[in-house]
Amino acid sequence: MSTHLIHPDTPHLHRHVSPLSAAREFLDLVRNLEEEDYGDFMRTVNAGLLQLKESFDREPEASKTWIDQVQDYVQFSPNWHVPSTKKRLITDAEALVARIEIRNH
Repeated sequence: MSTHLIHPDTPHLHRHVSPLSAAREFLDLVRNLEEEDYGDFMRTVNAGLLQLKESFDREPEASKTWIDQVQDYVQFSPNWHVPSTKKRLITDAEALVARIEIRNH
C-alpha cells in the first residue's frame, strides 16, 4: 500500500493514515469544532467522516458500521442541537479510538 506525502495543512487531499491515527484526527477535529450553525457543523463532521472512512478500507465491519451510525445521527436524523451532538460525537469517537487501541495491542 502506498503512502502519499502531502503538506499537513493541505485540506481535502487523499493520504493514507492508519485507522488509529485517522480516528484520533477525527476526535481532535470534533473536540476543536466551534461552529454554532448546525449546517456548518454537519458539513465539517461529514468531511471528517469521509476521511475516516477512507482509512477504514481494511477495518472490521464494526468500524464501518460505527461511521454509518454517526452519520445517521449527525446528518440523516439530526436533533439540530450542536452542543449535544458534539458531546455525543466526542464520547463515540473516544470509544472508537479505545476499541482500535485495544485491538492493536
